[in-house]
Amino acid sequence: RDCAAAASNGEWSIANGGAANYRGYIDRIRQLLIQFSDIRTILVIEPDSMANMVTNLNVAKCSNARSTYHELTVYALKQLNLPHVAMYLDAGHAGWLGWPANIQPAADLFAGLYKDAGSPAAVRGLATNVANYNAWSLSSAPSYTSPNPNYDEKHYIEAFSPLLNAAGFPARFIVDTGRNGKQPTGQLEWGDWCNVRDTGFGVRPTANTGHELVDAFVWIKPGGESDGTSDTSAARYDYHCGLSDALKPAPEAGQWFQAYFEQLLINANPPF
Repeated sequence: RDCAAAASNGEWSIANGGAANYRGYIDRIRQLLIQFSDIRTILVIEPDSMANMVTNLNVAKCSNARSTYHELTVYALKQLNLPHVAMYLDAGHAGWLGWPANIQPAADLFAGLYKDAGSPAAVRGLATNVANYNAWSLSSAPSYTSPNPNYDEKHYIEAFSPLLNAAGFPARFIVDTGRNGKQPTGQLEWGDWCNVRDTGFGVRPTANTGHELVDAFVWIKPGGESDGTSDTSAARYDYHCGLSDALKPAPEAGQWFQAYFEQLLINANPPF
């Protein structure tokens, strides 16, 4: 997964039985979901994965994984299609797939996955802004979003939805607001994603979104979890985590980052 990154790419490789391992992983999740079938479960399917199939096929690791990504994502959608489950495929964010050159190919990609999986009833739609910082709705565009007309998640979803519908995927959406409370952020470039400075917790999780296409605002990325290490000697170091707009020193991806949590808390909007 996340084939174009160093800090958060997958632990399994296709060459070393990764596809079989992945199927086993999904099968185990299915077993647990069946075991606890009295609990409604919402699943976000493969953050930071399929969006690479739109924008990063120039990366050999991504192009080589293309067919396997598709095959295994379809497998997950089929296996986890259970009555008490709702799935949302991760669809990047406005600054990734929301660009005019990317949004139609993205609609075709996600509609293809949905249809190849048999249009599962449990696949409710797409998740956006996962682990990212974009605002839900702004009155004006931050400078680093120029010249994308879809400069926030609301614009992105409203532009994306008709294309998805036309391609055969009547998707609804959930939006990650866990780190988008401070606007504009400290990003120097929109593609700067690692432990970005000047960010804050956003709107608390709620199903009251005020928008007909959006089922909920949610916190998917844990706010105190590092995006990646700033240690340049680390095997999983990604240069984005060493940029001037990234908070440092930062631990490895997935580890607790106390200073970042405190930044999010101080800048929270609404405040705690």
